[in-house]
Amino acid sequence: MCDVRVGWRRLVAIVLPIIVAGAIGVQPVGADGARRISFSTFFGGGTGADRIFGLDTDASGNVYVTGITFSSDFPTTRGAFQRVLKGSFDAFVAKFSASGQLMYSTLLGGGVNGIGEGGEDAGSDIAVDREGNAYVVGHTNSDDFPIEAAAQSTRDGSAIDAFVTKLDPTGSDIIYSTFISGRTSDEANAVDVAPDGSAWVGGATNSFNFPTQGAYQSSYGGNSPNFDGFITQVAPSGGAFTYSTYFGGGGDEEIEDVALHDGNVYVSGDTYAFDSEMSPPFPTTEGAYDRRYEPSQYDAFVTKFASDPSRVVYSTLLGGRADDEENFALAIGADGSTYVTGSTHSIDFPTKDAFQARQRDGGGLDDAYLTRVNPSGSGLIFSTYFGGEGHDLAKAVAVDAKGNATIVGRTSAGNLIQKWTFQPFMNDYYDGFVATFGPHGSLRSSNFLGGVHPWDGSVDEETLDAVDVRGGSVYLAGHSAATYPVRRAHQRERAGGDDAVITKLALLGPTPRHGATLVLNRLRRHIRFSGRIVVTDGFDACRAGRRVVVEISSSDGPWVRLRAVRTDRDGRYNFKNQDLIGRYRVEASSVIKKVRGRWHRCGADRSRIRVHRH
Repeated sequence: MCDVRVGWRRLVAIVLPIIVAGAIGVQPVGADGARRISFSTFFGGGTGADRIFGLDTDASGNVYVTGITFSSDFPTTRGAFQRVLKGSFDAFVAKFSASGQLMYSTLLGGGVNGIGEGGEDAGSDIAVDREGNAYVVGHTNSDDFPIEAAAQSTRDGSAIDAFVTKLDPTGSDIIYSTFISGRTSDEANAVDVAPDGSAWVGGATNSFNFPTQGAYQSSYGGNSPNFDGFITQVAPSGGAFTYSTYFGGGGDEEIEDVALHDGNVYVSGDTYAFDSEMSPPFPTTEGAYDRRYEPSQYDAFVTKFASDPSRVVYSTLLGGRADDEENFALAIGADGSTYVTGSTHSIDFPTKDAFQARQRDGGGLDDAYLTRVNPSGSGLIFSTYFGGEGHDLAKAVAVDAKGNATIVGRTSAGNLIQKWTFQPFMNDYYDGFVATFGPHGSLRSSNFLGGVHPWDGSVDEETLDAVDVRGGSVYLAGHSAATYPVRRAHQRERAGGDDAVITKLALLGPTPRHGATLVLNRLRRHIRFSGRIVVTDGFDACRAGRRVVVEISSSDGPWVRLRAVRTDRDGRYNFKNQDLIGRYRVEASSVIKKVRGRWHRCGADRSRIRVHRH
């Protein structure tokens, strides 16, 4: 093996190069994880705060978001189901095209509650079925929250109730809307949709009479006012709960996320153990990775229910000895492994094959974590911290077909590790971040995403709360109180102090790569060195000012970038390095364009890279 960064002169001085020149062809850059902003927009009104908490995409790359708005002038579209803010704050649902155009936007909420104040309604998560219907979950205390074809048509409590609402593909009509509640407090945090159109909802309740059906746990296991998790399946028509269960022990539990895979139901959340003899104990299973309780602390948990959800396949805890372990999200890999993310104070959070094996701040502040649990729940495939010397919270995770996991959140750590970055520096006190890890925990890319303080009296903060991946693109959303980076924006500037934001990141590609191979032979050992030309800007015509980079690599080593050049006014470029490998130099020149989706050479020049002896 030879590292391309060392040993060039010694190797080249004693070998005879064999040069093979020509085009390698067009390849995507996705293996490196490099991305650019495809579109990015603010979304909100000017009279109050607006935040996105849930996001999903459909097969066409359309983006569906839900959250909360306090703005009386929140942007809605003609024909939307509800265009006027009714309560103190309302939920909202919006759909954007794959290119960032607003397709519909509607409010969702009521105007009054049982104590005579304005209703309070919030959207927590959203999922989309194959027909483009949007399933929204959240909580409300509005007595007049819109209800239609409901399994439970009236509120059963005086505090807050969970809800699930199914909107048609145009955002103009409700297909069904139902409460899911007992007499006290109930919150829906997450939703996923099965192929048959049934909605699986996860959340938390401290109601003794929460509705159950075919339950794994039919009675409340906590001690009021503490919470138990709940999982409820709503029929495709919305008119019945086909399955509903409590899930928790004698401590304080909350289900934060739910996902479906191969007919199984996966949930994650966190549990607080008041003492090591907590009764009843949080339900874990024989052979699970971690069944240990640490008193007076929160632990994350991951649980897999069978296709018959009255049976648990596995249930495991996840955490260290500190007093604060938070889970925010999970995602399921193609093999049934579970990716879990959140934040931890613990300096002994379990790690394995970790990109970052220790907390960088010594446990005084939060670090994000990403853990991949094996399909049986008995062990970890990898587990890593991800953080700098500041607060780092991972809020959501999404996994692609190759097992790459993307997490998003927020950070106050200016030294958070960056890779293949389009924003190399943190802009102010808090920035959002997005990071992608490979199937075995290696860092593929990492970026800050945020703006600078507006100096208008608002608090500078960006938080990314939701993410999805589709077709090589990453879709993320949250909120910003700063000059968030926008591109091809539906709304270029913040309307109020704190607006929602939606961003799509596309792979840097497909991009043209042309190359040559230099083979060095010493003592019957062949070491192959390759050069390639990468047009990093991904352009669609022969244009001036495009950035072109020449890279060099050994067959065993990484690609090393040499200095970049820019195309001239005719779209041509020339690259020369006289002292690359001692007595050899690299020259590259080309003009390239994209026609009808395919890359072609432009003009009379031939794309080439050559290695010369001189």
